Amino acid sequence: ISYALCFDALSEADTIQGVDEAIHTHLGSSFTANNLTLCGHSFGSCQLTWILKAPKMKNRIGSLVLIDPVTILLSEPDVVVNFLYTRRKIQ
Repeated sequence: ISYALCFDALSEADTIQGVDEAIHTHLGSSFTANNLTLCGHSFGSCQLTWILKAPKMKNRIGSLVLIDPVTILLSEPDVVVNFLYTRRKIQ
């Protein structure tokens, strides 16, 4: 799933619906196996959390691939401060 640059982010419900529609389109409406592998990079780890929690999706997921996830260390004070407040200069 890819997002185009826009001002409105998809809601949790819209994201889950889009993933469910993609599964039905590419794997068929009768797909119920629990062996999906989902991959999320950076902020995509947030959307994977939504999908993992969704009742109609959580039993279908067999594994996750997290690439540089932003959500793993946000419980650490220095990480969350840098994440929220540090601005890098664009060169």
